[in-house]
Amino acid sequence: MCSMVIAKLSHSHHSLESEKPVNLLWTGGWDSTFRLMQLLLVEKVAVQPYYIIDYRRESIGMEFKSMRYLRKKITETYPETRKLLLPTIHSELESINPDKQITESYLKITTYRHLGDQYDWLTRFCKQHNIGKIEIAIEKFLDHNELSIFPYLYNPDDYPTFKKPDYYDIVKPELDFLFGYFKIPLKDTTKPMMLQYAREKGWMNEIMDKTWFCYRPTRLNLPCGLCKPCEQVMDIRFGWRIPLHRRGLYYLRKWKRRIF
Repeated sequence: MCSMVIAKLSHSHHSLESEKPVNLLWTGGWDSTFRLMQLLLVEKVAVQPYYIIDYRRESIGMEFKSMRYLRKKITETYPETRKLLLPTIHSELESINPDKQITESYLKITTYRHLGDQYDWLTRFCKQHNIGKIEIAIEKFLDHNELSIFPYLYNPDDYPTFKKPDYYDIVKPELDFLFGYFKIPLKDTTKPMMLQYAREKGWMNEIMDKTWFCYRPTRLNLPCGLCKPCEQVMDIRFGWRIPLHRRGLYYLRKWKRRIF
């Protein structure tokens, strides 16, 4: 695991004189790395990556390793990105201050529907460090049900499969409040769309195919094939990202679920 841990946030002073860097939550995963490549190579803007160190995550070591590798590979392959890709700002989860208003808003949402706890502490992190907007890489899903956040944040009529639940008007203002700290640039982009685009741009070999996603890496630092992100990878036919024998475990468990 990476030994460099910064307990308290320390802002980088590196930036382009002519343009303010784009704040991006970067984990070394597929979605956030795709957005990083877009910003650096298509939009050609400076990027300030942020990474929140959560010691509860079994994948933290692989995420650090992936980000170190990807930074080196991107800047070597595309030298023009060396001045654009700023040093990542790390902050420990434990260093994020409590905020009663934000947490109460989050808890009110979870009374009615699921929402990952990262949206509580990420919002508190942004408020604490006065980060007006930070990009988070949440991709478009083909099926938007009542648990999707996009119909709450944008026009619900744009999501034909979405049906407003009874609690819609209660939850919407709370989601608007929490997500007011974020930008979601990939809301209209699916993973297959990213794959096609990355292939066209030549970003796949040794960059996008080296991003990390598994929550519980094996002892050999391979995707487990059984955690939630691995299941999602398999469900969208991205199984080529998981070793064959681990894919077998996924299908075996799926078969057992159907039987029992």
